[in-house]
Amino acid sequence: MQIEDAQMPRCSAVDESTVARISSIRLGLPHLGLHGLSENWVLRECGDKHWSAIATALERPPESTFDRNGNRLYASIFGLTIRGPIQNFGEGDEVEISLNDSGFVSASRYYSSQIVKNQTGTNAVRVDLLSVFVRRKKCGDNQSLFPSCPSQFPQSRKNTYRANSDVGDIDLSLRTAQNGFADGNNGSAHFEYVYSPSPIADFNAAALFYFAEYPSLIDRAEWLLYRDLSLLRPKTLERQIAYFGSPNLGDDLRVELFPVQSPPGELRHIVRVSEASSHRLLARAYTTKLIVDQAEKLSFGGTELGGSGLVTAISPTDAKSQFAE
Repeated sequence: MQIEDAQMPRCSAVDESTVARISSIRLGLPHLGLHGLSENWVLRECGDKHWSAIATALERPPESTFDRNGNRLYASIFGLTIRGPIQNFGEGDEVEISLNDSGFVSASRYYSSQIVKNQTGTNAVRVDLLSVFVRRKKCGDNQSLFPSCPSQFPQSRKNTYRANSDVGDIDLSLRTAQNGFADGNNGSAHFEYVYSPSPIADFNAAALFYFAEYPSLIDRAEWLLYRDLSLLRPKTLERQIAYFGSPNLGDDLRVELFPVQSPPGELRHIVRVSEASSHRLLARAYTTKLIVDQAEKLSFGGTELGGSGLVTAISPTDAKSQFAE
């Protein structure tokens, strides 16, 4: 049920001092994976800073963010890039997470760039996030997600949208991802599996499939393809994910892996995630991993990866993002 503007709850301002632009943490096992930083933890931590920065900019907490018709809005991540050698971090390392850059780039989109680095600055990982405010047209139905704008911007924030080349790069990556990243291949996945998300473990409190869970789907595809402990050596150097929607509770997901010809010492692939029944596109990811032993070769059905060659990718799709303005 919609509520009128006059009935909107009063919103308490968010004190900017509560949003630390730099935070420090000593890494322990909860922050780490088999090879260095846990990608899931990094994305959750950076996501929290991103949403805190939005709350500061709007001078209201997330639970008090509505559009002009009284619909609750959610700042949903629809694009991310993570770059850097996550394998170069270990237990006991003192690290800083800094919010280097952030701001509204439109009335509904917010951008942040964050750096995770050790005390000496010799190891650093960069995380760029782009979110858009969405609401549901139909209660409980994630297929009805639709972009919207907050009802009230603080006077100081009106018409102060930022132009940033990094945001442009992400937008370009999103548009490219929507069209399949690039022409090439015949659109047939080399490997696929069906995943049944847990409503308890994989969804957040807004009943949206959590953005930080997608790298696990991607890495699971690699593991199911190889099932070889000796091939667990590749380390993530870069991952780009474009999000086009969210499954509903109870939906199964189809995860398809498409090999990409890679330069020496690297493993590259594209993964497409869609609803298993409707084939509705939910996300695409482009991943580059470092093969520690460059003599180590990974093969997709006779297609050797690790050799030279230009990047090719899956064929375009006419799928449309629910998050498009």
